[in-house]
Amino acid sequence: MKQELVDKILNIAPKLYYNEPDPFDVGRLSPNNLKRFYGPPYFSVSDGWFSILYNLSEKLEAMDGVSDVRVVQIKEKFGGLRFYLSSETAEMSDAIDKAETASYYSCELCGGPGKLRHDLGWVTTLCEAHYNERNKDANL
Repeated sequence: MKQELVDKILNIAPKLYYNEPDPFDVGRLSPNNLKRFYGPPYFSVSDGWFSILYNLSEKLEAMDGVSDVRVVQIKEKFGGLRFYLSSETAEMSDAIDKAETASYYSCELCGGPGKLRHDLGWVTTLCEAHYNERNKDANL
C-alpha cells in the first residue's frame, strides 16, 4: 500500500498502531529494531483495500480496550484481507470479520466491486477490468 494511504490510517488510529517502547529496550536496541518491534506493522496489501482498512481502523480506535491492543499484522491471504491484533474483544472480532468479508467483494487493486478469482494460478479478488488484464498477461 502506498505510504500516503498508510499514513492516513496511522493518523486516525494512533493507539491501535503504535506501541510505547519499553525503557529497557530503548537503551539496548538499535533504532531499526525499535521501529520493527514498536512501530506500526507493514501493510502487506494493495491500495484497493484502503477504505476497508481505514474504516476498520477508525472503528477499532473508538472501541473500549483499544489502548491495550496493537495491530500485529495486515496481509492478503487466499484473496482476502487478514487483520491480526495482539488481543481482541468480541466487538473487535466482529468488526474485523466484517472487514475481512468485505475484502472478498472489493478489488485488491482499485477498490471497485470485485470477486474471488481462482484461475490465475493464485487466489485473488479482482474487478472485471483487473481480472481481464491479469488473465491476458497470464496467457501470454
